[in-house]
Amino acid sequence: DIARTTNKYESFFRNAAPVQSPVTILLSLESMTVEARNARNDSPGRSSTAHVKSALAYYATLQDLGIPVNLRFLHDFEWQTDSAQPQVLVLPHVSGLPEQYLSRLQSFAENGNTILMSGMTGFFDEYAVVRPMTESKMTELTGARLKEYRYVDKYFNLNIGGNTLSTHLWAGELEITDATSIGSRKSRTIAAKRSIG
Repeated sequence: DIARTTNKYESFFRNAAPVQSPVTILLSLESMTVEARNARNDSPGRSSTAHVKSALAYYATLQDLGIPVNLRFLHDFEWQTDSAQPQVLVLPHVSGLPEQYLSRLQSFAENGNTILMSGMTGFFDEYAVVRPMTESKMTELTGARLKEYRYVDKYFNLNIGGNTLSTHLWAGELEITDATSIGSRKSRTIAAKRSIG
């Protein structure tokens, strides 16, 4: 039936192209490597698959909301897009984030696009070295400086922007430098929003 229909309306389908989603979830080989090296089996957030499980959770949630998404590796993403439609990047627990992508993310945001980071995104560089918790390109990008990660509980809820979100293990405490706090826990900022584009 499909072939018959496309053949019948060949002139209509000749120049058809798939509609591309403006939402992309990014995967990081560096994160997978860091997790494989440091894996512990006491909880999903410390396993060798934590980054992938986080990406799949975002994928499932967005699909449930009817939002189509692309999945790409950092090195496969087309950073210089000429799309008229604003794009959204999701970095789900991308703990291993190579330094070269920080300037690309900065330019992406400056061009009017949105970046959503969660988990321990950017905690390590491409060599699995912890980024300093001082001024860095991560601080410049996010408008917040990471103070520390606190173990909270296996599962707990956070209030971010008036929404209750279920989360796992850690809550990162932030010091706002050039952003707006959108979530806190026990009077500590745990989520920030920065508009730069």
